[in-house]
Amino acid sequence: MVRPDWSFVRSVYLSRKHCLIYRDEELGVQLQVETLLRYSYAEHPKNHYYIDGVRRPFRSEDAMLRALEFRENESSHPSLFRSPWRRLAYALNML
Repeated sequence: MVRPDWSFVRSVYLSRKHCLIYRDEELGVQLQVETLLRYSYAEHPKNHYYIDGVRRPFRSEDAMLRALEFRENESSHPSLFRSPWRRLAYALNML
């Protein structure tokens, strides 16, 4: 799997956080780097990775790439979705 080519999109300052947003439009993924601001120093930044159309964040780039690869493999094998239990699990967002 190819690694994302991150391009800077936006810098957002909130009351207690600073968030940097990077995207790769070709893969449809996003990286958010959140830094908690405390008094006069900033804590260690936390990275959150997102795939377009998937609700949950990923903690590492490798986990996000594995999920992206799994999603691409599933779309190439439509027979995997024919099981009624599988459809129900996807409808309930269990997988």
